[in-house]
Amino acid sequence: MYGRDNALVTSDWREPPYPDPESSLIGTLYEGYPAVASYVVAAPDNWMFAGTGVAAGARFGNLVGVEYDRVNPAYPVPRPIQVLSHSPLVCQGAASFGDSAYYTHAGGAGVFNAGTMRWVEAIFGDRPHGISAMTSSFVQQVTVNLLGAFADGPAAAAHPARDNLDAMREYSGDPIGSPPSLELAGLLVIRPMTDRPWRGRLDVARRARIAPRTGLGFPTTEGRIMAPTWLTVVAWIYLSVCFACAGAITYDIFVNHRRQPMGVMNAVFPITALYFGPLALAFYWRRGRTAARNTVAPTAMSMASAPQQAMTSPGDGMSAYSGQYAQRDPAGEGVPDGEGESAHPSGPGRPWWAMMATEVSHCGSGCVLGDVISEFVVFALALTVAGATLGAEYIGDYVLALAFGILFQYFAIAPMRGLGLKDGLKAAAKADVISLTAFEIGLFGWMAVMTFVLFPAPHNLMPSTAAFWFLMQIGMIIGYFTSWPANVWLVNRGIKIAM
Repeated sequence: MYGRDNALVTSDWREPPYPDPESSLIGTLYEGYPAVASYVVAAPDNWMFAGTGVAAGARFGNLVGVEYDRVNPAYPVPRPIQVLSHSPLVCQGAASFGDSAYYTHAGGAGVFNAGTMRWVEAIFGDRPHGISAMTSSFVQQVTVNLLGAFADGPAAAAHPARDNLDAMREYSGDPIGSPPSLELAGLLVIRPMTDRPWRGRLDVARRARIAPRTGLGFPTTEGRIMAPTWLTVVAWIYLSVCFACAGAITYDIFVNHRRQPMGVMNAVFPITALYFGPLALAFYWRRGRTAARNTVAPTAMSMASAPQQAMTSPGDGMSAYSGQYAQRDPAGEGVPDGEGESAHPSGPGRPWWAMMATEVSHCGSGCVLGDVISEFVVFALALTVAGATLGAEYIGDYVLALAFGILFQYFAIAPMRGLGLKDGLKAAAKADVISLTAFEIGLFGWMAVMTFVLFPAPHNLMPSTAAFWFLMQIGMIIGYFTSWPANVWLVNRGIKIAM
């Protein structure tokens, strides 16, 4: 039929030889993927919003996404049409809008398009992508109003659309979402359409579902970049090894009664093994393992009563370390594993590099704990900043890393210096903010590589996959080494005390 009767040729809506964009039927045009944004009400007086109490500009978080439509006057748009929502968003780096719309036809029909995939999800109210109960109630009420009106009879007669398209300033004069910016993002390309009267208009011919190329040959499914099989296998193996190492350290500390003189280190060593794996286990066994005891070793809080005379000036890292760990059992009493054995394997003669490695591990453990919790929260709630998940991850990871890092430092520095809660937290913050920031800078740099180089959106690299956490482990190792110079500087300045 091609070339003989083009009107009978089957093709996608906007494709040759006889393009007929979907906007001629549903009023809106599919524009892009992926995007997540708030649904912003533009026509609060529309009959569909009855009973919701919304005003112009009312926002419903995460309702727009992950694919969206927009009213595009460069294509045939049925009139009158009323743009019900006009929601700013960012898709593939380009600023645009997502729209829902309602138009009426001379034949008596009314046509509504929500313009977002998440409308149906919100109806059921399961809220897996951060859709709140308030948003679900709003969507349910609008849907009830819509179905009721359509069931009563021809909607055009009872509820004619009140055209507001010109007031929306779609494209023309829009502060964002101009055709050039969308064209650069690959969402729009200019191509002549010789068969139809809107010749020379913008044609959204490029499908945003087509996965971008990473240059690494990673497989795709439904346009999403997938972690290759080899990476998933390696991830599961390394994660298993790391959990086994952390488990071995935990067992040795708590079951074999080898608790650390500083209680917080009972958590630091296993957490470090969660990303350093066998290296962390080897370091613990050689440089961090204490002698077995018949009685439980002092906890972090009980260390507050430790003899302060064992410490010299705060800037003397070696002397401070000796006061902290040089707790020997006279003649080996209470030490079943060896006569005269020190409570710490290296005692006061511990190498400087080993003390710094322990210090950096202590700093990194708080960061790691905060990062892991934040990543799951951002993923579960589908949080974004300016439409990007990475921004939400950066903020969440840093805030929680700072909180847990300061808490870990408090349980180390307060007992050593005999400080109360307020003074202890101040000293902990002073000692750890710089080193925590240095750790996160290394991790965040690697996360940017993950997001923009290895797995640019759209992708399936999520916290629910082993490959994601394996790559995060690499980032944590990088963060460990970027924080090392900061910890050395802080120790040399007397702000921190080498462990």
